[in-house]
Amino acid sequence: MHADDLPLVVSCASLALADAGIMMYDLVTAVSLSCHGPNLILDPLVEEESHQDGSLMVTYMPSRVEVTQLTITGEWSVSRIHEAMNLCISACSRLGDVMRSCLKEAAAAAADDTNE
Repeated sequence: MHADDLPLVVSCASLALADAGIMMYDLVTAVSLSCHGPNLILDPLVEEESHQDGSLMVTYMPSRVEVTQLTITGEWSVSRIHEAMNLCISACSRLGDVMRSCLKEAAAAAADDTNE
């Protein structure tokens, strides 16, 4: 596992805990972002990460609108961090919607199986 796999591991672990019925404050979503000169790349490929100027990782609880972890490497201006954080939070919110939809579909399928 690469250190840059952490956002995937966090999101999958949160989804697994919720699917198992473990009580949590909220789902936890996570994304990473690489800075390449003027470009910000969400969930970069390994090749993109190897040539980045900086990186940022956010873990987030969408329903609580709460950042639970922020990791930044490289040199960033305040305005660039603000732009990157907004991109990451937006992506985490969308990922949270997808995760909730998957949980609802799994619950509906399980209910259908028990009714048969």
